[in-house]
Amino acid sequence: MLTSDSPATRARGFGRARRGLLLLATVSLLVGTSACDDSGGGGWKAPGKGQAAVLVHDDPSGPVGHQFNGDLDGLTVTADGTVYVLKMGIQRITKDRKIESLQPGLTDGSSGLVALPDGSLVFGKDHSIQKYGRDQQVSVLAGRPGKARAATAPVPEAAAAVGFTFGDSPVVPVGVRPDGALILLDGDVVWSLAKGRLTRVYELSAADRKTRALFFAGNAAVDRNGTVYVTSAPTDTSAYAHVADILVIRRDGKTTPIELPRSVEGVQGKPADLEIAALTADGADGIYVVARDSKGTYVLHLHAGQADLVAHSAYDAHGNTADTQACTLKHPVDAKKLPCALPWSLGYGDGKLVLGGNEHYLLQIGIK
Repeated sequence: MLTSDSPATRARGFGRARRGLLLLATVSLLVGTSACDDSGGGGWKAPGKGQAAVLVHDDPSGPVGHQFNGDLDGLTVTADGTVYVLKMGIQRITKDRKIESLQPGLTDGSSGLVALPDGSLVFGKDHSIQKYGRDQQVSVLAGRPGKARAATAPVPEAAAAVGFTFGDSPVVPVGVRPDGALILLDGDVVWSLAKGRLTRVYELSAADRKTRALFFAGNAAVDRNGTVYVTSAPTDTSAYAHVADILVIRRDGKTTPIELPRSVEGVQGKPADLEIAALTADGADGIYVVARDSKGTYVLHLHAGQADLVAHSAYDAHGNTADTQACTLKHPVDAKKLPCALPWSLGYGDGKLVLGGNEHYLLQIGIK
C-alpha cells in the first residue's frame, strides 16, 4: 500500500511528503492574469539549446497570487509550449509568459496533471480521475469519489471506469498512449483508460509488495511508443529510490529494468546510483529524469540504453548551500553550469523542459 505517509512516499522526491490540491468546479475559469517583470535590461529571452533561464518567479501578492515553492502536485507542458502547474488550483503559463489562474482553491486531494489532445486537463482527486473540460466543467472519467478498495481486495483485468473502486493511494494520470488511451497509476497497479473501460496494464507482484511500492505522481511517464515508465521504491524508511529503480513496461506487457550505461559524461559515479526525484517523457522514445548525488542535482536524458547530461546544479536542492528564495538569472546561461538550484518536478513540450517545485521559480531549459 502506498499512501501519502507511507515509507515509499516519504522516499519520493528526496524524502519530502507530497500535498494534494483540490480543484473547485464552482469557481470561474479566469480570476486573474499576471504579466512577468522583464526588468534588468533587454527583456526576457528564451533559452537556446543547452541553455536555461527562469521562466517565471513567485508573485504571491500579484493579481494571480501564484506560488511555486513547495511540492507541486502536477506539472505538464503541451505541444505548443503552454505550461500548466497544479498548485493552489491550476496555473496556466502561456508562451508569452502570462500567468492565468484556473479553478483556484486550496484544499487537499488532487495530484497528477495531464493535458489531453482536445485541450482538456485530467487530474486525480478523491480516489477518482476527473477532467476539466474546455467548457470549464469538471466531470468524472473513472472511479468512485470518496470510495477506496481494501488493500487485500483482488484487482480485475478489466472493468467499467465510472464507478470502479480504486485503491486507497492517490490515483493519478500519467500520460496518453498513441492509441489515445490514458495511463493511470493506482497504487501498485497501472491501468489504461479508453472508451469508458479500464484495462490492467501492470500490477506489482505480491512478493515484491513486501519490500517495494510504486511511486505516484511525478515518477511515471508514457513515451511516444506507448511504453510506460514507473518507479519502484523501497519501503524501508531509510532508503531512497534510485535511477536503477525505474521499471519499463512495454505495450505487450513485458517489463524490464531501465537500461543504463555505466557512466555519463559530467556525472561522477554510476547513473544507476543517483537518487531520483521525478521523470517525464521526452516526446520520443525516452525520458528526462531529475536526480541527485552529493555533488548536486542533475537532469538526465535516458533513451535507448544511453544517458546524456542535460543540466547540473552544484547547489544543494535542500537549500543548504544556496539561497533558493529567488534565482536572479536575467539572461540564459549554460544549463550544465547553473548558478541556481534545480527544481524537482518537470515536464516537456515544444522543445523545452520546464522544471518547478521546491523553489520560488519555474526554470526553462532549451532542448531543441
